[in-house]
Amino acid sequence: MKRIAIAAALAAATLGVGAAQAGHLNVAVEGATFKGDTITFPSVLMDKPGWLVIHGVENGAPVVPGSEGHVWLPAGDSRDVSVDVSGMVMKGADYIVMLHYETNGNESYDFGPDSTDVDTPAMKADGTPYMIMFKTAM
Repeated sequence: MKRIAIAAALAAATLGVGAAQAGHLNVAVEGATFKGDTITFPSVLMDKPGWLVIHGVENGAPVVPGSEGHVWLPAGDSRDVSVDVSGMVMKGADYIVMLHYETNGNESYDFGPDSTDVDTPAMKADGTPYMIMFKTAM
């Protein structure tokens, strides 16, 4: 039941695809590069330590709680943030980048199918998860 609620919230949050507005969180998807199994974002802003997470997309909705890749980030502004994606980055494919907070203090990304109450999504002021849908270059 918790998975359904999370998936519904994430799907609703992606309706405004392209740029998510939050003063304390930001991922620059414009200018992102795609090479082999790596996606590199020009900059990421997080107000607390946590994770930049890549989710796949099926039928226009994020595939959650599983992820395609993740990378640890300190609080603050990070430049040239690279994340390895499982398998090769698919050309012309939709992905979702999300920010998750480190909530259990172990610096290990633990959010997943059997663990949705730790390392939870970072939220915008309106209470929706910070996420951006983007398409890789052809």
